[in-house]
Amino acid sequence: MNRYQFVDDHQRRHGVKRLCDILGLARSSFYYWRRTAAARAARQTAEAGIAARIRKVHQDSDGTYGAPRITAELHDEGGPAVNHKRVARIMRTIGLEGVRLRRRHRTTCRLARALRAVHHVASHEHFALSIMSSRSPTDVMVVMGGVGSVTCRV
Repeated sequence: MNRYQFVDDHQRRHGVKRLCDILGLARSSFYYWRRTAAARAARQTAEAGIAARIRKVHQDSDGTYGAPRITAELHDEGGPAVNHKRVARIMRTIGLEGVRLRRRHRTTCRLARALRAVHHVASHEHFALSIMSSRSPTDVMVVMGGVGSVTCRV
């Protein structure tokens, strides 16, 4: 139940002005909500029909199609025009997802591992001394390791 519905349910007993003041609502917002109730109900009915069509297309594809393909199928079937963003929103609300075939590849290593590698390399005194004597403070070095590479300012 939203706040406007609460005001609508209790307005005879307490009055709209008092309830809106207590709940921190503008009375004009309440009256706008009440005036647009029919449009909201029509939109919910339309979305229920679209959700049924989306479920059918999703089942026909064995659960593999996502929002872009389902939108294309709905356009091919005919019926009312449906935007891909609306299809994606309805799919989220009814809990449908397409299959993702691409694997995620980790392109960078975690910061803790990188810092351990730098600390390990810098802890060897002879390595640190040879670098400090041969480089200026503004040089940048790249430390290659088993995890990957780490760029350090020396």
